[in-house]
Amino acid sequence: MRTARLALLMALVFTPCAWAQQTDLTALAGPYFGQRPPGRTPEPFMASTPDLQQLHGMIRFSPDGKAAYWKPVWNPRAPIFEARLVDGRWTAPAVVDFSAPNQGDDVPFLTPDGRTIFFISQRPVDGEARRERIWTVTRAASVWSEPRLLTGVINTLPDIHWQLSTDRHGNLYFGVSRRGREGEIYCARFQDGRFLAPEKLGPEINEAGVYNYSPFVYPDGNTLLFTRGQKPARLFAAFRRTDGSWTAAVELNGLMHVDHAGNPAVTPDGKYLFFTGANAVTYWVDAAFIRDLKR
Repeated sequence: MRTARLALLMALVFTPCAWAQQTDLTALAGPYFGQRPPGRTPEPFMASTPDLQQLHGMIRFSPDGKAAYWKPVWNPRAPIFEARLVDGRWTAPAVVDFSAPNQGDDVPFLTPDGRTIFFISQRPVDGEARRERIWTVTRAASVWSEPRLLTGVINTLPDIHWQLSTDRHGNLYFGVSRRGREGEIYCARFQDGRFLAPEKLGPEINEAGVYNYSPFVYPDGNTLLFTRGQKPARLFAAFRRTDGSWTAAVELNGLMHVDHAGNPAVTPDGKYLFFTGANAVTYWVDAAFIRDLKR
């Protein structure tokens, strides 16, 4: 009996039909799937919809609020999904056209202008061993381009992992991990149409001997949110001074009255902070307290 149950579980997890097991959203209307916006106390997002409540990384919304992208947490081999707001109602979730099952596609990030998505993938590169690298797609009309491997020095770094983000100037923030026990956050500045060599951020961001990861930079490049640790995860904010340096990071868990918070993402309008809470549950909260903290 135990063997039969195991076989059934494996079939559900690894068969192609499993990719389609996403809750129908077509009854939902309005911004953010019609959910009532939160106040200053974090609330579960899509509490009645497990497919969108437990994610690997964080859901991303387009600048106009009419598209959403996410990677399910229930299957590491799943592709990236997309839903769109059309005529006031959301479409059924579908695999976004640049993603595919069993490629290790993960943590999509939509740039502030909505024209480019960066994501992590383990898809093969010229016969090299599979590992996580940064890929990108651009949008023309209503179609995403074929995925392109990010060229240059960035992808030569080993152990790139978890979320990444860019500001409106194109500067790319990402993290490297050593088996989830330690890690650092880097920034690759975008200049003259290309990325410069990545620079590890200073001790204000990267606490020595700790896993620092999943950076989210505000579009203006002056506020950086990121995560430290995993059990529990702690969310931090740092602010750029006029001389370009960063302030000491401020922990946000206590301000939100939560024990576990990671993988931050602020909506394009700056109104709401999304983060991963305990048990991989997605929460959201009014982001005004971060602006207050900066002031």
